[in-house]
Amino acid sequence: LVYRFRQTFELLSDHRLIESTPTGYQINPRLNVFTDFQLFDKKWSIAMKAADHKEKVEFLKKAIDLYQGPLFGSARDEHWIMSKVVAFEYRYLGAVCELMKTLDLGRDYVCIQHYASKVLLIAPHSIDGYYWMIYAMFQLDHPEMARGELRMAQRNLLEEEYDELIERLKVAGFSRCYGITPA
Repeated sequence: LVYRFRQTFELLSDHRLIESTPTGYQINPRLNVFTDFQLFDKKWSIAMKAADHKEKVEFLKKAIDLYQGPLFGSARDEHWIMSKVVAFEYRYLGAVCELMKTLDLGRDYVCIQHYASKVLLIAPHSIDGYYWMIYAMFQLDHPEMARGELRMAQRNLLEEEYDELIERLKVAGFSRCYGITPA
């Protein structure tokens, strides 16, 4: 992989894109190259420090839109990159949850639905993705669509995850309209 990066980048520059260091490989710091992962972290950090609601939403959206799936898709199961792949996915899911909470404060349920849909495409086993999708459908007065998402969650989630989703929905007051019986 490193060899392929080096070989491809040699066509563009006399400088090496990837350097060997005593602790491993790194992107050449003199080139001022940023990865999506680094930009994601930067936008996430700015969003978390933002005092303004709109600014926070915009930076969270920018961070989330950078995520296109696992890092190094073809090598994501390799032991040397697996921890970064998992960490990036969890950070992405955390950013989406933070965005959903922030959008909920502004009652922007259409946007919540949009980002919940995006999460479920990238992480189809996300309890939070299903929760926010069902929540948005309910708020937008689409109970049949919400019930459809609940059925989809039942098919895609593990039994324990589905039970967790049901409990979250009960706490949020969705029991009667979705046929969820109170505990």
